[in-house]
Amino acid sequence: MKSTITLFAFLISAVLVSGQSAVTPKVVAVDIEMILKNYSKLQAAQQKLEASKKNAQQEIEIFKEEGRKLVEKAKEQEARSKNPALSPTAVQEAAAQLQDLKVQIKLKENELLDYVKRTDATLKQRFKNMLELHMKEVRDMVAVIAKEKGADLALNKSLEDFVLYSAAYFDITQTVLGRLNAIK
Repeated sequence: MKSTITLFAFLISAVLVSGQSAVTPKVVAVDIEMILKNYSKLQAAQQKLEASKKNAQQEIEIFKEEGRKLVEKAKEQEARSKNPALSPTAVQEAAAQLQDLKVQIKLKENELLDYVKRTDATLKQRFKNMLELHMKEVRDMVAVIAKEKGADLALNKSLEDFVLYSAAYFDITQTVLGRLNAIK
C-alpha cells in the first residue's frame, strides 16, 4: 500500500514537473446504424443485391422443376418396367432406361447443389464487398466532418453499451448522412 501511494505521488509530481498540460479531447458522436439504414447509395446497392437473390431463386426453381420432371419420368418408367405383358427384352430396356433416368436425376441434384453453393458464396461476397465499400465511404465522411468540427474522436453511438450518453450538439449523424446522400 505504501509503495502504491509513493508511486502515485511520484507520477503526479513527474507530470507537474514536466510542465505538460492535459489535452481535453473534443468528441463527436455518430449513429452508424441509422446512416447505413438511410444512406441512398447503400439502399440502391441492397436493392440490386435483392434483385440478384430473386434471380438466383428463380434459377433454383428451374433446376427443381427439371428435377421433378425427371423424377416423374422415372416413376412412369418404373411402372412400365413392371408391366407383366412386356417381353424379357422390353423389361431389360425399361430397366436400363430407368437406370439412366436415375443417373440424370442424381446429376441434376448435384448440379442444383453446386449452383446453390456457388450462388450463396457469390451473394455473400457481394454483400461483404458492398458493406465494406459503403462503410469506408461513411468512415471517410465521418472523419472529414469530425475534423471540420475540430474533433479528436468520433464515437459510434449506435452501439448500445458503448456510448451511454451524448448531448445533441455532439451528434454529427445528420450532417454525415446529408453529405453522403448528396454525393452522386
